[in-house]
Amino acid sequence: MGRRTLVVGVGSAIRGDDGVGPAVAESVARIGGRGFEWMPFDGSALDLLGAFAGPPRYDCSVVIDCMADGRLEEGEVARILPPDGNSPVGGWLSSHHAGILETLAMADRLRQTLPRDLRFYAVGVKDSTAFREGLSPTLKARLGEIATLIATDLGVALEGGNP
Repeated sequence: MGRRTLVVGVGSAIRGDDGVGPAVAESVARIGGRGFEWMPFDGSALDLLGAFAGPPRYDCSVVIDCMADGRLEEGEVARILPPDGNSPVGGWLSSHHAGILETLAMADRLRQTLPRDLRFYAVGVKDSTAFREGLSPTLKARLGEIATLIATDLGVALEGGNP
């Protein structure tokens, strides 16, 4: 059996650009092909523990969410590394209730096994709170590019070249 990867897209399709996580996750899984699964997710980061519960089912798990705090330009992608110690100081990466840091700290306290290769990616957006369906024209136009950047970072060999 080959490498199995779960790509989790965090966000809500009815909150405008907040939906970039699921849109990118679906595209990354499509690029990855066999062995890649994707899951849309619109809840508290603490609920993500359920996706990782039990014996490890995936060799790699990826969490993609938007970042609307101005640190990234619209459509810019960053791989986010948790700070050492996982100490939750406010939220981290998520606008969905508890952030990723709190979730990692909770998993540690519960002695929950997390995927060995757990990666977080942020996609810059201007507004993640608008009440509308669909991504901004800029994000929509860059969706393939964003997914390709993440797939390449995951080691997916792309047609016509190597990552």
